[in-house]
Amino acid sequence: MHLVNFGHPENYGIEIDAYGVVWNLHDSQFQFLRQDIVKGTVELRWELSEYHKASGQYPSNRFSILFSEVSQFEICPRDTKMPRNEDECLELFQRVDNPASLTAPASLGRSSMMPLQPDYLMLFEFHGGQKILIGAETATFVLLSNTDND
Repeated sequence: MHLVNFGHPENYGIEIDAYGVVWNLHDSQFQFLRQDIVKGTVELRWELSEYHKASGQYPSNRFSILFSEVSQFEICPRDTKMPRNEDECLELFQRVDNPASLTAPASLGRSSMMPLQPDYLMLFEFHGGQKILIGAETATFVLLSNTDND
């Protein structure tokens, strides 16, 4: 997967280096996920916390990660015992260099019969228990307008 406009820690974390600042995905509010099957894209969108907005160090209050040429996209269900507001908080953002390690049923609730296609995946885990796994040719960090309600 080719990263455009950002860098990510080698193993795991909750921060992204983009546009000269560190964006903390844990402290940002997850807005939504959008898949466009025709274009082969998946977009995950966040908004900065009020604290980070007030800091004035970020070029925008809203941003997304846009995955293009998506070849692998899976969502595992949330934990129904967790409060809904935990679904907005990212617990882990991990680069998965060895997708074969995720074939065990306990890792993502997957059947071990489901082979993974790409060599490199990104895994997003939320406090609410939901997991999102994406394999794509490109992941682009996109600055969004602060006034755009899209």
